[in-house]
Amino acid sequence: MIRRHGGLFGALLLALAAAPATSQGGPSLVLHHLRVGIDSATWQEFHDSPLLKRQFAAADSVVVDHGGRREGQWLLIGRRSWLELVQGSGAGSFRLGLTTEDAAATTRAVAAWRRDGTTLDSSTVSRVSSGTAAPWYLRWSVPASREAMFALELDAWHPALFQRLAAWDSLPPEMADRARALHPHYDATRLFAEVSGATIAIPADEIVALRRVLRSGGVSMVDEGEGLIVVLEGGVRFRFVPAWERPGLRRLELFLTHAMAANPTYRFGPRSRLQFGPGRTATWDFNLP
Repeated sequence: MIRRHGGLFGALLLALAAAPATSQGGPSLVLHHLRVGIDSATWQEFHDSPLLKRQFAAADSVVVDHGGRREGQWLLIGRRSWLELVQGSGAGSFRLGLTTEDAAATTRAVAAWRRDGTTLDSSTVSRVSSGTAAPWYLRWSVPASREAMFALELDAWHPALFQRLAAWDSLPPEMADRARALHPHYDATRLFAEVSGATIAIPADEIVALRRVLRSGGVSMVDEGEGLIVVLEGGVRFRFVPAWERPGLRRLELFLTHAMAANPTYRFGPRSRLQFGPGRTATWDFNLP
């Protein structure tokens, strides 16, 4: 977890408590997915590690269709959201997808953001299976330049997904919650349960744009110098710091299904360290000296 010391963090907590939770009646937002770029050596070592293959998470290799453009994605599936690790840290390598606990409420969040002046481009993301693309989730993305490192979007699991799941789990299609959407792919015997936080260094101008959009959307946040701390429903925290030197991922904070005996530490690549503990938490630091 992020280390928190002294009166500064106490002041931040007070500011977050006073911040508005929603935008003019819009529903509270939670994590849908997080996409982060890491260096190729770290990605490859983690991808090939016995820890991942035997213990860490259910890894799901999927092909998605973005309106005719197909893309392979490698996802670590949590109970209610997923983490995508991509090779490299450059344009488009970081994306934060927000949603609501009930997929049907996301359209209210979209309406609230648009009412507050945020432009959103809508599309359908489809998952390809046996060569056939089936609707997976709805996306409303905030427009960004091609050179932007970070992207923000609102997402909602597609109603057709729950229609398909009903044939598998015999539950009503109206039960459109996050855990049900991912249940067929989630493995509760593995360690990874949720992303609980992250620290990401991105260009200062992208933080300014992110602050403007999230403020108009009523998301709880507080300034930290030229940086920004964002807190979602349930306490998931994202810290964005200006990339004065090397941009990229600085830290991932994870919540686990169970504690790992003896709190082991793993090194992947030249500059990352994954530390388990205390309890059902893990911290993965990047860009270490």
